[in-house]
Amino acid sequence: DMLHIYLDDNADPLTTLTFNEMKALNLASHGLSSKEIAKQMKVTPVTVRTYTLHARTKLGAATLGEALVKWQRAKHV
Repeated sequence: DMLHIYLDDNADPLTTLTFNEMKALNLASHGLSSKEIAKQMKVTPVTVRTYTLHARTKLGAATLGEALVKWQRAKHV
């Protein structure tokens, strides 16, 4: 269940992150702001912040920067 995914430290981030969460992280990793990401994804900046917050939670990261590092590492495993 979803609660298990959020609490499972051994969960693979690439399988628990949604497509939109990964897309938002990818665009953020290229230096785009929430407003710029929102424009590209055709959503509001608030929705982008929700995507990145959920990604941070799933990755166990306190900041977006930490989430980006963990996500990049997970992609290269």
